[in-house]
Amino acid sequence: MTNYLSGRILVLLTVMTCFFSASCKSNYHNVGLEKSNAVNNLRDICIFVNSVEYISKEPAPTSLTLLVTWLEKKILVKESFIDYEGKTIKDIWGNTIIIMSQQDRFIGVGSAGPNGKWEGGQGDDLTYLLSELIAEEENRE
Repeated sequence: MTNYLSGRILVLLTVMTCFFSASCKSNYHNVGLEKSNAVNNLRDICIFVNSVEYISKEPAPTSLTLLVTWLEKKILVKESFIDYEGKTIKDIWGNTIIIMSQQDRFIGVGSAGPNGKWEGGQGDDLTYLLSELIAEEENRE
């Protein structure tokens, strides 16, 4: 339990630096730089949502509009990747991100990829799940 809590606190402490530091970004082999940046962007969004969920002790909404409103109420610093007026979050290609949920729980985010067409996570779509974030945390321990 202590390791789990320490991992969560570590995520919280690194969330701010991950948005501004290229050193937090992973290199994904055999994937173009653009797609690597897109995956890192999705990862950053998951870290951010996961951290706010942990701090607020409230589950994240599973609708993008409600998620943006929820984040706006929970955080003091406005994040540049969130369009608070438009109640949306865009991927690096300017497409609205996809909220992935299961049984009314936020489980991750997706991008329609460069073609701008959501194909259910197939084709050129990119996804990042909270389970991937948790696996990364466990591998660091």
